[in-house]
Amino acid sequence: MTYNNTTATLDKEKADLFADYFENDVYSYTDDTLPFHDQ
Repeated sequence: MTYNNTTATLDKEKADLFADYFENDVYSYTDDTLPFHDQ
């Protein structure tokens, strides 16, 4: 898995990369930007 020129091979690295991807490329496009714990 590669994201932002970073390659992940270990499961933890893949999870961290996916979290970064989700926060930056998926979550940022939603209208409701409240964190889950504030909803």
